[in-house]
Amino acid sequence: MDTHLPLIQTTLDASAHLVLSSKSNVKVTEHKWGEQMIDNSLQGKKFDVIVGLDVAYHEDLYDILISSISCFSHKSTMTSIGVSMNNTKPLFFHKLVEAGFHYEQFADWLMEPKF
Repeated sequence: MDTHLPLIQTTLDASAHLVLSSKSNVKVTEHKWGEQMIDNSLQGKKFDVIVGLDVAYHEDLYDILISSISCFSHKSTMTSIGVSMNNTKPLFFHKLVEAGFHYEQFADWLMEPKF
């Protein structure tokens, strides 16, 4: 995570004029899935947007990922998770629904063939 956070912040800073308003309060921070109870800096916080890419690549991560999303979400939180169809099993999506989430999958025809 140490190597990725500065890159994420740099990308956000470079594109802030496209995605942020003057009222936006955005913080790039690290969080290890499932450790919300020991992460004092994030304890009790709820977020409007949660973004994760390539985070559901192993079945052992499904429950702790969903637990973290639940902990940091409120009723109107928008969570965007990019996953690979090669690595993410249908079980992940079943677990999302069981946890009370709704998901939408992009249609394959909207994606370039290599994706």
